[in-house]
Amino acid sequence: MEAQLKNICPGVQVRSGKRGKTIRFSCMIRGRRFAEMCHEPLELMIDPHTGRPTRTLRQEYNKWVDQCAAKAGIRNTAVLKVPTIAELIDTYEQIAWERNRDPNHNKPSARSIDTAVKNFNYCLEASGLRDSRPYSELMDVDMIRHIFKVFMDSGMKGTSAWSYVSALQSVTARWTIVAYRDRGFEVKAPLIPDFGKAREAPSYQQLSPELDRKIDEWIMQLDKNADPASLFYVVMMNNLAIRPNDMGQLTADNFPLSDNGHHRFCYIPQKTKESSNRRVDIEIPDALWEQIYSLTKERYDAGEILLPNWKYVESMVNASMRLICGMPAKDYCKASYELRKRCLHRVMISQGIDVAVQLSGDRRDTLEKYYVDPYRAQAPLKLYQPPTAPTAQSPQ
Repeated sequence: MEAQLKNICPGVQVRSGKRGKTIRFSCMIRGRRFAEMCHEPLELMIDPHTGRPTRTLRQEYNKWVDQCAAKAGIRNTAVLKVPTIAELIDTYEQIAWERNRDPNHNKPSARSIDTAVKNFNYCLEASGLRDSRPYSELMDVDMIRHIFKVFMDSGMKGTSAWSYVSALQSVTARWTIVAYRDRGFEVKAPLIPDFGKAREAPSYQQLSPELDRKIDEWIMQLDKNADPASLFYVVMMNNLAIRPNDMGQLTADNFPLSDNGHHRFCYIPQKTKESSNRRVDIEIPDALWEQIYSLTKERYDAGEILLPNWKYVESMVNASMRLICGMPAKDYCKASYELRKRCLHRVMISQGIDVAVQLSGDRRDTLEKYYVDPYRAQAPLKLYQPPTAPTAQSPQ
């Protein structure tokens, strides 16, 4: 069998022969051709699933090219620069968006890039450093501990503080190190301290009967007096456990009519869209559908976003819940999110974990830890039922 060569990237070929496959390196330096077989294990050099070269292969090839350059009398005299904080984050945005647009990667996603940059800037603000300082000062272990403490002292929960600090890992991920180096910057990943249980979110604690009763009374008052947008927001969270940012994407397409004549509620949560891609698909009661339609009739019929100003509505509902229900701002900085929690809690208690998983789009273990109180999971909470008679003519 005659040996065959296949190019898999510049300067690298796969040689297939009687003894199997091997990697061959080649390069041209000052008119001189260099070539050599690579003796590293094939599985480390080529991804067995995609057949594409791995990071290890590229590193080994670059190292070999440097050796060839030395043989040709060329010394690498380039001096890598330690970037400032501003240079680091600016360069991260450039290389992240380039990788995002590359069809061979498509990751990090647009949402991941925006989140990493936003949280990095929060860390910078908490550190008190100027962005003209070397990036290493922000990545120092003691500084990271200080940043985490600043977040915690401000009343932030440990899981939120950790999500901000983890941005320092995002902008120094393994794939970024090589990209920074290509742009002349020497960057090393930081050593993130172990914050132990402080970084974990607490398990769900069911609301007190008094506070739960106040919320029910507040919802009933909303039904009589509130603007349609606020009531739609509350109804969706309290009955269908949707997250606020997902609510801002809803259209008539999310409420298809089933063959049995009942409407369904279908969507893919943004939180899981780029990971598990879980889909929520559940039939909703006719009375609940009639209320949803009555509150969104004009936009629904026009095919528009049902709640385009969801952030403003969220802030108004949060303020109302804190004022009327007596929910402390420090403990309930996302007051209306409690509606989602108690909805899933009562669904798990009354209908079981499988229905709650289908409604929420979350994993089973997530629901068991963060949405049901193991010490008070007794009788189901009282459901808020929308009017039984339709308030507007539903489309056929």
